[in-house]
Amino acid sequence: EIFKIWERQEGNQTKIHIWYEEEDFLIVIGKWKNENKYNMITSFITNYTDKRKSCEKEYQKYINENLKNG
Repeated sequence: EIFKIWERQEGNQTKIHIWYEEEDFLIVIGKWKNENKYNMITSFITNYTDKRKSCEKEYQKYINENLKNG
């Protein structure tokens, strides 16, 4: 698995996080509920221990929630 990908719903927008853990880089793109297009929100390096831990925690939470919901 090269990328760790998870989604987070924020209001009417779904934010998709794409984490290239090996290179310490995160991209966040967004999709509004009523649109069929994606928009780049931000990207940044994740070379700080706290940021890597935060990304891993969010990713694991997303995976665990989706395993429960089938």
